Amino acid sequence: MLALTDTAANQGGFRCVPSLYHDRAAWTREPFINRKGHENWLAKTDGREIVHVAAQAGDLIVWDSRLPHGNSKNRSSEPRLAFYVMMFRADEAIRQIQIESWRTGRCVPWWRSRPGYDRIEPWPPARLTKLGRRLLGLQDWPLVPERR
Repeated sequence: MLALTDTAANQGGFRCVPSLYHDRAAWTREPFINRKGHENWLAKTDGREIVHVAAQAGDLIVWDSRLPHGNSKNRSSEPRLAFYVMMFRADEAIRQIQIESWRTGRCVPWWRSRPGYDRIEPWPPARLTKLGRRLLGLQDWPLVPERR
């Protein structure tokens, strides 16, 4: 996640549960709704510290997707602006899924069961620069000769 503006911890830009990273047994297969009825972590977070991360404009927050994470409600009077980037291994099947998502405006399949992620965006695909086409996988990266 790249912070485009200064983001205080109460603006909901990024939060995580570090103690669950190494405790996969605590993760459930279905979203867990806590006693307050409004959290949808994939694990019970009762008694665990949820860390809300502040960021300055230009900060890049990088994490392993196995870390329970997400954003949360912005409890401030200021907007939060961020750019989210997902990186995957070089895998043809995943590349095709990402391209399909870009072309159709439909969320990637592994998110579609989450509330609000089942819709199709009503606008055309973003126009991409050469770099954007390479990052998405529409255009190959140039081969660079090995240095000796």
